[in-house]
Amino acid sequence: MQWNGAVPGYFRTLGVPMLAGRDLTWADDEKAPKVVIVNESLARHFWPGENPLGKHITFTRLQVPFEVVGVVGDTRSGNLEAAPPMALYSSYPQWTWSRISVTVRTAGNPAALGKRLAAQVAAVDKDLAAVNIQTMEEVVSGAMLQRKETMYLIAGFAGLALVLAVIGLYGVMSFSVAQRTAEIGIRQAIGAQRGDILRMVMGQSLRLSVAGIAMGAAGAAILTRLIARMLFRVSATDPATFATIAAVFLAVGAAASYVPAWRATRIDPLEALRAR
Repeated sequence: MQWNGAVPGYFRTLGVPMLAGRDLTWADDEKAPKVVIVNESLARHFWPGENPLGKHITFTRLQVPFEVVGVVGDTRSGNLEAAPPMALYSSYPQWTWSRISVTVRTAGNPAALGKRLAAQVAAVDKDLAAVNIQTMEEVVSGAMLQRKETMYLIAGFAGLALVLAVIGLYGVMSFSVAQRTAEIGIRQAIGAQRGDILRMVMGQSLRLSVAGIAMGAAGAAILTRLIARMLFRVSATDPATFATIAAVFLAVGAAASYVPAWRATRIDPLEALRAR
């Protein structure tokens, strides 16, 4: 469980939604009744199916009950793979901390604002040091660095495997259709039209391609669960990814069957029979 001190506007600044109750106010000082805001996970764990507003939490080191006045959405801290931890937020004046973090939202360049913030802190007290100034993008990027490196490596191998699979599919399908040159010549000799032959050959090839894609998709749906923990806000069975890959293989299968079939229909039937 995480215990954090916060001041009014903290949740609005970070974009954390207020799900129930109220935000902290400056009236929640050391003289006011103790209040606390909990996140959704903590409320669900301790008061499942109940309204947490008005409930009380007593901390061991204080032995003073804090009243729950609000519920906010869950957030992740550090580990993006784990489920959001239970967290509560007390009013900063009611419980002070040895180290604080200041969060600032700006419409401009946040990196340029960092120097100005450090100067303001020094103006308040020259003995205070503003350290570890980061943008939220840098914080998230740092938390995902190791995962990104691993995923880049996997993506590289996946891209290579895709290229090899496309080359292999095209070669096999093209060779399979080319082997039917004599059959195509016979069909033309007995009156088959070129359009009919193309439709027949491509129809048979596409049925094989669709069957292979279906089996491959089923196998991928099972195996991709092995990397599900490495993904963040992306499903291991992302429909768009599966649809794109299926479309690529289907297009390759169609091209691999059409090109040799088209060439075979342009050959004189007698030459096609001699090629047998």
